[in-house]
Amino acid sequence: GKVEAQFALGASLECGDGCQPDIKEAVKWYDLAAEGGHASAQFNLGVLYLQGYGVVPDEEKAAHYFQLASEQGVANAQCNLGAMYERGRGVEEDHALALHWYEMAAKGKLPKAEYNVAVMHHLGRGTEVDVVKAVEWYQRAANNGHATAQYILASLYQQGESVSVDEKLAAKWFRAAAGQGVVEAQLLLADCYLRGRGVPVDYVLAHVWFNCAA
Repeated sequence: GKVEAQFALGASLECGDGCQPDIKEAVKWYDLAAEGGHASAQFNLGVLYLQGYGVVPDEEKAAHYFQLASEQGVANAQCNLGAMYERGRGVEEDHALALHWYEMAAKGKLPKAEYNVAVMHHLGRGTEVDVVKAVEWYQRAANNGHATAQYILASLYQQGESVSVDEKLAAKWFRAAAGQGVVEAQLLLADCYLRGRGVPVDYVLAHVWFNCAA
């Protein structure tokens, strides 16, 4: 209907899709759509106010629009709102609320939200320290392609922190993270090949991954 058309026009003006980009005009149309309850318009306004793109930067307005979109189930908005509560940006710092919104976003299988839930449990932010629960969330995020989660999971398996030492799984997750450009994972994977930790000794692959990290 009308609200969807307002959002579509805002998105076209922001991206310059079939017209000249005009971010200030895009904001006007997003405003109208957001007032009509359009969740994606609310989310986009949150991002624009956070970045100060086409508007004066305003973290309180950003948090307000993320809250509106979050209440409509937009996972990226929920994750961003969680980050704002965690850091006290535009809202009062509140780690319990941060964890709540990260968990809501994680229900939508958003890898960065799953990773954030893992970190909160690992560090005891907004909840008790629970490394076993953290490992479960790192695993979910890693399975969904989150590079840092893959690296941390590999480190936990290599060191045996709240999991049984498993050098094959450690090498598997170092390889996954290394393939996504995580330098620390590339170095540790090279070391795995050099020492035969979880993989057969392979000096050529060790050399390749050391070079990637250089």
